[in-house]
Amino acid sequence: ASVSVHGDMDHQGMMPVTGIGSHAGEGRYSVPIRWTMVGDWLVTVTVTLADGQVIKQVYDQKVVIP
Repeated sequence: ASVSVHGDMDHQGMMPVTGIGSHAGEGRYSVPIRWTMVGDWLVTVTVTLADGQVIKQVYDQKVVIP
């Protein structure tokens, strides 16, 4: 499978963030993302399976800095 992540901030004019996943073993993938700002993001995760099937899921996330 291949995994990608696309994040859009809810503020108009903000640049999106993207990342491509790498296989981390046991069915897990790691996708490095550099969040450009704290706040509310819509994060779309896209998984493309070996047979070509595409699965997308959108998450409403709040990014905070600890």
